[in-house]
Amino acid sequence: MLWSYGIKMGYAVIAVLIGRHEPMFLALFFIIESSIPNAIYSFQGLPISDIVDGDQIRYNRRLPLSASVFSYNALAVKPPESLAPILIVSILNRNHYQDKLTGTMSSQQHNELQSAMFLVMCAMPFVIGLLQMIVWRPYSIRDSHITIPKHTEA
Repeated sequence: MLWSYGIKMGYAVIAVLIGRHEPMFLALFFIIESSIPNAIYSFQGLPISDIVDGDQIRYNRRLPLSASVFSYNALAVKPPESLAPILIVSILNRNHYQDKLTGTMSSQQHNELQSAMFLVMCAMPFVIGLLQMIVWRPYSIRDSHITIPKHTEA
């Protein structure tokens, strides 16, 4: 999973370096940036289950805290998903987005808005990939494969 975050960050840096005037690269960037997280998201439960198993062993619990851990994960994930559009619109509003909507935008303001949009499109995947890498770095699904389940639902 960590490599996918690195790829996301690398493509964001390359997109900033190449610039907004290469539409084919930007199209490829958006396809890769949206498909890698969707492909990796299906594996998100694996390190979380390792966290649950580690907690059960560390604190000698009779039953794992699966529901609590998955609830805390949802609590941590859902607010940023809801707040991201608000944050992006506030960034764009500082760069004359409202002027574009009302039709009172000068050409300099239009260029500033386009630059801000491009930086938001490239910076957000980089920042999110960096945060994901920092958070998930301590966890690994390597060497956690077992043939006999540690516990079963009764």
